[in-house]
Amino acid sequence: MTTPIAKREIFQHQTRVQGAKNGGPTLRIFAVGERGPGGDNHAYHIEGVDAEENPALADLVELSEQQDESLDGHVIIFQHGPSAYGWNGITIEALLAIAHDRLSGCQTGPFACPENANAMAAISLALGHLHQRAWNRATKVN
Repeated sequence: MTTPIAKREIFQHQTRVQGAKNGGPTLRIFAVGERGPGGDNHAYHIEGVDAEENPALADLVELSEQQDESLDGHVIIFQHGPSAYGWNGITIEALLAIAHDRLSGCQTGPFACPENANAMAAISLALGHLHQRAWNRATKVN
């Protein structure tokens, strides 16, 4: 019998207004697997994205067809349009939350350092600004 894979949810990317319109869904981020020897996770999973609804996906498919080959590597598709109609990509907040979580893990391991702490503080500040932006947009105050 195999051991279940650990899955830990991250919430830093969520704002008070995310998914609030029409009771919409929120993006969910999970750190997957055990932390590595440095204390950080190496895999993350984002739920709630339906990239089929994102116009950027058509561009990627067309590029792949033009080159007559599949696109190798990782593809990141960002949200296109308002989230009130659903998530068709990920957000900057989601990427920053993953970076913050990974650095936080590093700070619990043998590679803790002031530079990681400074980077985490900068990411937290950036997330705060982005959360304020979301609040302003939701309340139509700019």
